[in-house]
Parts: sequence; structure tokens; C-alpha cells
Amino acid sequence: MTNPTGVSAEARMLFTRYIDDEGEDFEACFGSLPETRADPANVSFKDSDDLPGRDAMNRVIIAIDASGSMAGRVGNQTKMEAAKAAAIDYTSSLSDDVEVGLIAFGHRGNNSESGKEKSCSAVETVYAVGGVDKQRVAAALTEFDATGWTPLGSAIESAGRSFKPSNIPGGQVVYVVSDGKETCGGDPISAARKLHRSDVQAVVNIIGFDLAASDREQLKAVATAGGGEFLEVDTPSELKLRLREAAVRNHNNTAMGRSNIKNSTQQSGNTFRTNVALAQLSTCVTGAWSREKQGLGAWLQTRNSNNDINREIRTLIDSRKEQYRERADAYELAARKRQKDAADILEADQKRAREDYERTKQR
Repeated sequence: MTNPTGVSAEARMLFTRYIDDEGEDFEACFGSLPETRADPANVSFKDSDDLPGRDAMNRVIIAIDASGSMAGRVGNQTKMEAAKAAAIDYTSSLSDDVEVGLIAFGHRGNNSESGKEKSCSAVETVYAVGGVDKQRVAAALTEFDATGWTPLGSAIESAGRSFKPSNIPGGQVVYVVSDGKETCGGDPISAARKLHRSDVQAVVNIIGFDLAASDREQLKAVATAGGGEFLEVDTPSELKLRLREAAVRNHNNTAMGRSNIKNSTQQSGNTFRTNVALAQLSTCVTGAWSREKQGLGAWLQTRNSNNDINREIRTLIDSRKEQYRERADAYELAARKRQKDAADILEADQKRAREDYERTKQR
């Protein structure tokens, strides 16, 4: 620490007396180092045969197109029968803590102009969002069949009403199974974008089943707007497989997103707390020294010391500032090192997570 020379014993004695009587408590400026957090996200990623649980998704809604064209056959099944079988397979495989809902759309009226109005207004939650009851799910799927038109936009809007605000993108998911584009004048692209960008942050995935080429572009655009995937399938077995795989990819994307959010939040918090602590320290030390220096003039007047002694005492008060500045610099170095150590841990965890995530995309 700075220890000025050429200062008399008398000046040092008087300065010590002033500090004892009127000095600030500098120790109060130096508390413990600011808190840092380095709790790795430790995310895990899934393979295609390992369906995720609640850590990936809170709520899943399967919206099934019940337009008349879904009565068309693919192999030995109608497309509607295949969609229902895939829904049963998928929901039965989810963990118990994932909430599931089922929506049918276009299942009233008929697929002629006379039945269009009724069909286009037919969007129904046949299984309210909740835990999976296999018997109730199967029963709900018997309540509708391939009938009318395709109110796709309305179906996506209806799915959104079953979700809740969330800060985790992809925690709430819609899977639309459809064999064609919107035919009721709705705007499914806008509906998907609005849902994805809303406070529920849901993802809209489209599984196109035995599509006509003319319908492909719109359904791709819906999935893109909804932050999800567009998958095209041609057989019932492929539909089951792609639905499962889409769920796993959604888990992995969500897990990576959770890791990004958690680590970023901790990094930002560590930086903020460190900067605040250092700013408070600087303010405290500067303020305390300023009050000491201001008070010194009045104190010296009561002592009737000669000018040389007073000048020496003022040299000592300046030296005191330098001493605490040096200590504050050491405190800052320690605080920044703690912050960097935490950042290194979090960055290493992010690197591991990113590498694991990329490997899942190559399987």
C-alpha cells in the first residue's frame, strides 16, 4: 500500500486521531464477492425409440383432418383409419405426465357445396387436454369420421386455446395430420404464425398424408410459420413412425432450447450481479473518502495546526484513497475471476450439449 515519505510523526499522530474520531468504516464497502451461478443444464437427448416425457413437452394436441378425402384408401386402410391408429399408438407411448388433446376438424356436413358451411364450422375438441386415458382416447376417436371440408386455420386456432402461457418454446405442440390444404377460406399460415409467436410459444407441425402435389406448398408454409416441421408420409406404417420421430425431434429441439435459456440466463445474471457489486463498491469507497476529506478541513481548524502539518495530513488522506483503490482493484480481479470461472463451466456444458444435439440429428 502507498505509504508517503516526508510526513512527520506529529502529522501521522494527528491523522490517526482524526480517522479514529471521524473516519468512515471502509470495511463496510468490502463485503463477500458477488454470487455467481454455474449450474449446468445437463440436458439429455432422445433416440427415435425413446419417446420424451414432460421435461420436453407439457401439452400435445393432435388435430386430425376429417375431410371427405380422408376416406380414401392407402393399402388396406382408409387414411382416416390410419390417422386414428397412429394417434392411439403415439398417445399410448407418451409418459404419464404429458397432457394430450385431440381435435377433429371438418367432420360435420358433407364434402359438397350443400354441406360446406356446416363442415367448415366443425372444429371440435373430442378429447380435452389432460392425462392419457387409453380407453377414453380410443372412444373419442370413434366420434368422427371422414366427412367434409378442411378448416385447417380454425383447427390451429382452436388448438391454441387449449394452451397456456409458457417461456419454453416447443413445450406445447400441435401435430396436424391432413391429406390436403385449407378449403374453407381460412388462413392457416397466419394462424400458425400467431400461435407460435404468442405467449404460449407453441410449435405447429404438419404431417401431410398421401398429399396431392398442389397441396404441398401451403402445408409446408404452415409448418414453417408455426416453427415446426413439415413431414410427408405415404403409408400407415410411415405415419406412425414419422409421428414418433417428430416427437423425439421436438424433444431434442426443446431440450437444446432449455439449455440455451438456462445457461444464457445464468451468464447474464452473473455479469449483472458482478457489475452491480463493483459499481456499489466504487460508489461506497469514493463516497466514504470524499466525506473524510471534506470533514478533515473543519477538523484541522479546531486543532490550530501549522500549515506544514496540515499539508502533511492532507497528503495522508490522499494516500488513504490510494490504499483503498488498490484494495478495490484486487476485489475486482477476484470478482471477475469468479465470473469467468462460472462462464467457463457453462460454456463447456453448452459445448457438450450442442455436440450431443448434433449427433442426434445424424442418427
